Parts: sequence; C-alpha cells; structure tokens
Amino acid sequence: MPVFGPVRSRRLGLSLGLDIVPAKYCTCNCVYCESGKTTKLSAAPAPYTTVDEILPELRSRLTDVTPEWLTFSGAGEPTLNSNIGDIIRAIKSEFTIPVCVLTNGMLLHRPEVRKAIMHADRVVPTYSTAKPETFARLMHPHADITHDMHTEGLIRFSREYEGELQIEIMIVKDVNDTMEEMEAVKCVLSDIRYSAVYCNTVYRPPAFDVRPVDDAALAHLSKVFDRG
Repeated sequence: MPVFGPVRSRRLGLSLGLDIVPAKYCTCNCVYCESGKTTKLSAAPAPYTTVDEILPELRSRLTDVTPEWLTFSGAGEPTLNSNIGDIIRAIKSEFTIPVCVLTNGMLLHRPEVRKAIMHADRVVPTYSTAKPETFARLMHPHADITHDMHTEGLIRFSREYEGELQIEIMIVKDVNDTMEEMEAVKCVLSDIRYSAVYCNTVYRPPAFDVRPVDDAALAHLSKVFDRG
C-alpha cells in the first residue's frame, strides 16, 4: 500500500510525499541515504502499487491538507514502480496540485521509464559525479546499471522532457568534494536542459559511515554551477 508523509525542502515547499515502492527497494545502495541501507537491490520495475490502491487513500488525505506539491519520494526509488506513469496521469486528471518526481535517475536509460514520468510537472534526478570510480563508491548500484547508462539516460530524458528539470548533487566529504569533481559534473550538465542545480550534503544519519562537507565547502563547490 502507498505511504504518505510530509516532505519539506527549499525547492518544494510543503509537499505530500507518495512512496509507491516497498521501503528500501532501490536501484542503488547509496552511502549517504537517509533511509538506511537497501534491502532489495533491483534494476527491474514491477507493479508494486496500483492506481486503484493509491487514489482512494490520496483522496482521503487531501481532505485534511492542501499541499503545494504531490511528490513521489520516500524510502525507495519511485521509478521502480512500473505503474508510476498511470498513477501520475490519474492524479493529474483528478487534482490540480502539481506533481514532482524525486529520483536517483538510474533507470532513465530505459525508454519506458522516461515515458512514464513525462507528465510530471517537475523531475529532480540526482547526478553527483561524472567519474565511474566515484559513482561506484557513492552509489553502490545494481550490477546491471553502469555510470554510462546513468549519464546517457539523464541526457536523453532532458531532451525529451518538457517540464521543469532540476538536478540534485549529493556531496560527501573525501568522496566527491573537490572542484575537479564538480567541474566534471558541470561538463556533463552542459549537454542537459535544466532550470536549477542543488548541491546538498549529508544532513541526516546516513546508511554508511560517511561525513558531510561543511557549509563553507558546500557554498564554494556550488559556485561552479553559477550561471551569472
């Protein structure tokens, strides 16, 4: 069954979070994940939650709150739900609240996944490194997912998607916290149409023993992406 919970962030305002996969079913086992270690590592979407399950519960929740966004997020990778496209279309046909998808972007190399989230008003993929060796250290992806697939999927999606695309970069101390790393990411993003880049670090207890960068380092690294 779907799980609903408030999600607050600088980019979403007040958002009602929709978790449409079982907790910690994910394409990766990211070192910085605030939801703990992945319990089921998968690269194959499956019908974990259906429209008929999520809409009645969503209608009930929206009698009590009026969020600014309905956000696919939670403790697992939402694009692993093969019904996500049907769920997004059903939500948008019934409600006027905009829909956002927070994703690690690992399945964007699959045409059916890109098509499924095309109707979201905003998509926020994570792209934290342009280096395969750093990608392996940060993400611990499923064996069927490579860094090249991750990069190509993001580029393809940006060229097809007509909504608002924002990029999130997770910066971990002593892993990808150098100007060289950020310059490499910027080079990849030069091929991508996006509206904003958000540089974040480890604020909540992570899945693995990793550390955040301090505020000064975060501000310094994020300047790489200034467009002014």
